[in-house]
Amino acid sequence: MHILLITLSIIATIIIAGYAHYFFWRRRLINKLNSQSTLIETSMGTVEYIWLGPKTAPVILISHGGGTGYDNAYLYAFLLATGCSILCPSKPGYLRTPLSVGKTFEEHADMFAALLDALSLKSKVAMLGVSLGGPAALLFALRHQDRTKCLIIQDAVSQEYHPSQEAEKSLLGKLYLSSSGRKFLSWAMTVSTYLWPKATFLAYLQVETLYDNKHLKKMADEIMKDSTEVEKFKQFSEKVAPLDLRAPGMDNEMIYATKIPRYPLETIHLPTLVTQSRMDRDVAKSHGEFVANTIPGAEAYYFDGCGHMFWFGKEWPGIKDKMIAFLKINLILK
Repeated sequence: MHILLITLSIIATIIIAGYAHYFFWRRRLINKLNSQSTLIETSMGTVEYIWLGPKTAPVILISHGGGTGYDNAYLYAFLLATGCSILCPSKPGYLRTPLSVGKTFEEHADMFAALLDALSLKSKVAMLGVSLGGPAALLFALRHQDRTKCLIIQDAVSQEYHPSQEAEKSLLGKLYLSSSGRKFLSWAMTVSTYLWPKATFLAYLQVETLYDNKHLKKMADEIMKDSTEVEKFKQFSEKVAPLDLRAPGMDNEMIYATKIPRYPLETIHLPTLVTQSRMDRDVAKSHGEFVANTIPGAEAYYFDGCGHMFWFGKEWPGIKDKMIAFLKINLILK
């Protein structure tokens, strides 16, 4: 009986400590998120955004990926070295931009234009579409071509999209695609990233790449030996948490992604760069190929890398160099 009481006491202590950590983690993260962004009233409603770099510099407008928000901009802070600035709004339903601003991808594209109007930005921008941010980026180029200087599409959705069965069955899939337990699971994944970065990174790779498990284990081991990559992965884990504050936008986009028609990309006459992993399980290579083969004169940069986790590994510097060179020619120098 004495042993049982001690065991129950230990379990209760662990539960209480875990809940306390979750409570303070969530409060700290939400305060941080709210302090770094700005709210502005546009013709379409309230929009949350961040604007990094000099306000007089050429602007890169980011249509962020699924499950993220305005803070997706920090993954692209390296582009500030080109002499540009980075503008990234939270799309409708993400963080503090209400879903009422617009549900369709067409409305998301128009929201970008409304944001530029509210900020009195008259100069043309470089449009960067990342992952599930692809449809809104492409539609901005289609609907607001007069405000677009060039276009970058990065492992981005461009056609009808459905998540893979592997993703839906995985723990990560349940985290991102299931409405239940998101508060707890995003906290648990963040904690796991700090305590067991290699194992957690491997879990991401298993969902986001087409490699076999033997290759993935070797890849995770090599990448997570680098302290810089470990720190970047920890920062990445916070860019998708708390997921319940980002989920309304992602859930909405997932619905519309299954109904994407064929966009008339042949009518886009803009300098375009497509970067696409051949090993991306999440957004298949065919999405990048459609953009690269349809927009006249589009340039394609294919790689293997870490699949949809392309921000990591030895091929990421090459992708960065390609983006920088493209922007210097088509945004900075023109």
